Amino acid sequence: MSFARMTVRPGKISPAHRHANSNEVIHVLSGQMEERLGETWKKAQAGDSVFVSKGTVHQTKCVGEEEVVMVVAYSEGQRAYENMEQNQ
Repeated sequence: MSFARMTVRPGKISPAHRHANSNEVIHVLSGQMEERLGETWKKAQAGDSVFVSKGTVHQTKCVGEEEVVMVVAYSEGQRAYENMEQNQ
């Protein structure tokens, strides 16, 4: 298992990517976001958590006026990372 702290500024979006070997749980500490899970987008705000299954293409978009701050937990200590935007 591993953890990360992630911040996305207002109006910004992370690259589309996936982790072939790891599930992921994103817990929102502050702000508002939308998380792309495959072809759908899920809204989340402070206090919410989003589960991302292993291999699912996902990305995070800050949709509020303030940056969104998250703690991300991965099921593996060393997760695989594949940037899907480089594959297009």
